[in-house]
Amino acid sequence: MSFVLLRVYDPDYRFNGMSQYQQDVNSINTINWCYKVLKLNKNGVSFERAWMARYLLHLVGDIHQPLHNTNMFNASFKTGDLGGNLIKITTPTGASTNLHAFFDSIALEQGLDDRIVRPLNDTYRAQLETEAREIMAKYPAESLKDLVSIKDPHAWGV
Repeated sequence: MSFVLLRVYDPDYRFNGMSQYQQDVNSINTINWCYKVLKLNKNGVSFERAWMARYLLHLVGDIHQPLHNTNMFNASFKTGDLGGNLIKITTPTGASTNLHAFFDSIALEQGLDDRIVRPLNDTYRAQLETEAREIMAKYPAESLKDLVSIKDPHAWGV
């Protein structure tokens, strides 16, 4: 689970009761923080740079998943639904899960039990390499030049 708070669904006006800190802890601000630390610490502590680079990659990857970009507040979820993690559902196949996991599984295009295990073994590594080659062939770097020029993380998530 990652934290993001770009959009708030708040029919009962509960979000207003959150502290400014709670409202400010979101993926956009954290992406900007990681970028700033990496930019200012070019020759600095390697652990800090490694951690921030890892965190930045994680957040940039997560920001495109719709439930990574919202939190619902209502009478049932007074402190938020954690991006759908607290909403229990039964999938069309009859499996029990939560809404966030359902979206993460690409709405069962990838089964809940078919997730890549970690640490990676040779089979999963080969699978990932094959999928990466297919994606790179379908979307060559030259075709993404306009998208790469968008530097505002808020534009990525909305």
